[in-house]
Amino acid sequence: MRPTFVLTAALLACLVPFEASAQVTLAALAPRLPQGHRTVLTVDGHPLTGDLVRATADGVVIWRYDTGANDEVPVTRLSAVTYDDPVWEGAVGGFAIGAAPGLALGLFARTYCHNEGGGRCDDKPYVTTAVTGALGALLGAVIDSEHRTTVRVAPGRPAAPTATVAVRPDRRRPMALVTIAF
Repeated sequence: MRPTFVLTAALLACLVPFEASAQVTLAALAPRLPQGHRTVLTVDGHPLTGDLVRATADGVVIWRYDTGANDEVPVTRLSAVTYDDPVWEGAVGGFAIGAAPGLALGLFARTYCHNEGGGRCDDKPYVTTAVTGALGALLGAVIDSEHRTTVRVAPGRPAAPTATVAVRPDRRRPMALVTIAF
């Protein structure tokens, strides 16, 4: 196989959008869910939209937009959770990506300004870093505001299993039979 074909196929595979889906338990997902953010729950195959109030291993409490009331959804009825990512993550990443070339451009501009004998050359890196960083932060926040994460919730049972212990004497032998069921 030719190396150019392999590289082209690898590049095209990176460009094709895909969604990775894995099922996790709600107990593992609950600490990562952002409270107070817009959340879409898939309950019995139907979407339920609102702000997340609380998520525990047993279920999710959501403040619904349509009724204006809290609705508690047990884990047994929940199949997927879609939530908005925090916008500040995109803003921080965008600032870092935008500030790096701004700093390089500012350092170049300062050197050029000193060589040409111009005044006020020392603030060039700071100004260009701030401007390009702010533009990057704005762009990163806009892009991240449209990003949502969907997690498939494994069909489960409530997190705290109940245990039943039954003790029965055995009449044939001098012992007791203990059964523990979950």
